[in-house]
Amino acid sequence: KGGNGGGSCLFFVGSYRSNEVKGDHSIYRFMDNLDRRNVLSTKLSLFGVNYNDLNTMISDAMGLFPRLCSNLSDIVFQKTKGNPFFVLEFLRSLVDGNLLEYSVRKRRWIWDEQAITAMDITDNVLSLLTNKMSQLSERVQSTLKVVSCFGFGIHESVIDLLSATTQYSNIREGLDELIWESFMVTVAGDSTPSSDSQSSSGRTWKFVHDKVREAAYCLIAEEEKDQYHADLGLVLHSVSKGKKLGDAVFPIVDHINRGLQSVLQTPAMCIASAELNLEAGVKCCEQSDFSTANAYLTKALSLLPNETWASHYNLSLQLHFLSAKSAYSCGNGEKACEAVRVILKEGSCIEDKVDAYFLLVNIFQAREEAENAYLTCLEVLADLGEKEFLDDQLPDGCDGKDIPSMVAEMTKNLECKTEEEMMAIKVDGALQISSIMKFYSFMTIVAFFVKPD
Repeated sequence: KGGNGGGSCLFFVGSYRSNEVKGDHSIYRFMDNLDRRNVLSTKLSLFGVNYNDLNTMISDAMGLFPRLCSNLSDIVFQKTKGNPFFVLEFLRSLVDGNLLEYSVRKRRWIWDEQAITAMDITDNVLSLLTNKMSQLSERVQSTLKVVSCFGFGIHESVIDLLSATTQYSNIREGLDELIWESFMVTVAGDSTPSSDSQSSSGRTWKFVHDKVREAAYCLIAEEEKDQYHADLGLVLHSVSKGKKLGDAVFPIVDHINRGLQSVLQTPAMCIASAELNLEAGVKCCEQSDFSTANAYLTKALSLLPNETWASHYNLSLQLHFLSAKSAYSCGNGEKACEAVRVILKEGSCIEDKVDAYFLLVNIFQAREEAENAYLTCLEVLADLGEKEFLDDQLPDGCDGKDIPSMVAEMTKNLECKTEEEMMAIKVDGALQISSIMKFYSFMTIVAFFVKPD
């Protein structure tokens, strides 16, 4: 954020691999747009280690003069093009294959130059990593497959859920071995206090490099990946019932959604999955990620049975309203209106429809349909019992001239009360009064344009 001026600044860092991105990729259009709009930007090109630096690095690691290991450095450079991560993995593979080893008799590192030169490897580190992973135990390979399905890392809350199952009860031991093999590292959780303990504490296991994660995911056969995700989703579904999931809800829901087509067999499972998607959607709304929220909520709506309003009224009401709210926030007014109309049709009372009505008048206002917004406010206020006031009729025993004195008396009674005392005041129909005031407030705005007189 800015200093004395009170403004704000944004520092954005992006990265990409030029050998993996084609010329028509959106990253290039993004950078061109920055240049055209005179947005200050700095471009840094990171290349592989050059031969001299690579030779220096290898000589330091082996404790030899650079001239003594120049032949090895040349081979390594030709096969890795100086990619730092590729270099390290290649050297480790040479040690694992006894092609590079320490000779106690000669008291120095020695290597089989001809065998190393003859090694048939691609220009991609994936082949080295996949080959190394295939030599691990079946348990560790299974852990690699599971963790790779969750992306670059996996949170401890998810590990806890998996550990509670028979199928993945040994996953922690597998993770320890992956750390020992330098495939993964642990990152401490955020110590910032939060009401959501699942998202603010606990460790996260992360792959040391995205290529490691890619190689681990390649251990799963392409034709088996959907079923693998589906099985994970079912396992997580069975152990997550009734638990406070926090941010762990996102990977759980993603796996369940990916395998839903083939595994959903009972209405109860559909409803449970819809509730998990609702939880994920709510958390996304709290984070202002309305696009992702709308995707979760749309999925949840698709899981509801035909007679959902009769059998699961509260769930249907909440899903339709949040779907409308997130769609409107994404600029999709038509989809928002469609969800609102369903609420207005199926809602059992005006109290359940109030929020939907208020969203509807906001949509009308955004569309510059002030007349429709004004009429909708009148309709809702009439349903809330305000018809007499709307007809310019005051309640019996109330003179219009008394209103200023009544307001003054009320102000005097309240001005000495503390915030705690104000909050402790019990008012019958507080929700309805709040809704009435909200619509009156909005109606005064639109009335300025619709009925300025």
